[in-house]
Amino acid sequence: MPGLSNLIDREGSGLDTRPELFKLMLPSQLSLDERRSWCLPDIPTLEARFRYAQADDALNEIRRLRQIYQGLSDQNRKHINNSQGTVTRTLGTFGRYNARIFRFATIYQHARRALIALDPMDKITPWTPRFLELKDVDIRGPGRDEDKPSEGQTVSSWIWLVPNSPHSLNKSTPNKPDLSMRAASGEEVAVSIRAHWARCQARAERYEEEVLLTIEEMRRTLKFFKWKSHWWLTLQDLRANSSAPPDPQVLHGLRAYADRQSSIYSSLVTTYINHWQEFLVERSLGLEWLTLYSYLPPQSTGSASFEDMDEPLEGDEDEDKPDFEDAAADPEFEEMFVDLPGN
Repeated sequence: MPGLSNLIDREGSGLDTRPELFKLMLPSQLSLDERRSWCLPDIPTLEARFRYAQADDALNEIRRLRQIYQGLSDQNRKHINNSQGTVTRTLGTFGRYNARIFRFATIYQHARRALIALDPMDKITPWTPRFLELKDVDIRGPGRDEDKPSEGQTVSSWIWLVPNSPHSLNKSTPNKPDLSMRAASGEEVAVSIRAHWARCQARAERYEEEVLLTIEEMRRTLKFFKWKSHWWLTLQDLRANSSAPPDPQVLHGLRAYADRQSSIYSSLVTTYINHWQEFLVERSLGLEWLTLYSYLPPQSTGSASFEDMDEPLEGDEDEDKPDFEDAAADPEFEEMFVDLPGN
């Protein structure tokens, strides 16, 4: 603003000053005589309105953070866990919320001091009944703290008693109705209903998409297990066709292991189909790929159930104890041991 050069030089604000320490010299930082001499027209009024909105936003944010903090505190008392890690994380969460509350309290106090300097008589904005002095003891609630008196003796802080929506800031129209107390018009109700319908519609579409993605994951899981079963069968003759084939006994063991792993993945396909078939058919889901798999009741399947499998999918820690009872039911598996000594 014109005329502030002498004041800036007197404050010692030069080019070498850090930007965060440079004074903006707003009207609230000047004396009344300096504002009258140097400020451009209506600049103090604009800042007063800005400070009113700043104080109102800070107060609303303090209330919102206190509600979250109170909810976290109540849940922490209900679910007590004295482990060191849990206590440390809980204290860290509470500390972060307290730091944010303190930051907005500082903003509110700064805005209120500016309003006191710019509009001490409420000539620009009716702020004095709404923005009281904020002390540390006022930042409490909305519920009763654990170490405070009973509900019957607890007095709510003034921050919860002021209305959420500010009154009209234009004193030139004193007969203007208070929008926070009137009933909503038909157009406003229609807009609210349309917004609510749009949210519900988006939520329903998201649920439908999740159903489609889940069905697709089922299809890909079965397709992968079927491919994995075939992949293990292709490994049976891999060592036999190599440049240095192993002994016949080792070769028969490798073929048996590959066939066993292939049988495990085939059993997984059958088990998953048994679990999913009835549910999906009742809801007409996945019918385009369910026909590729046959549904067999668990008691009629000749393979081991998924719950009875102790071997890992790609490793067998008990290779010295093959299951010859299951192998005898498989002609290809039985044929692998025809050439073994003693047979």
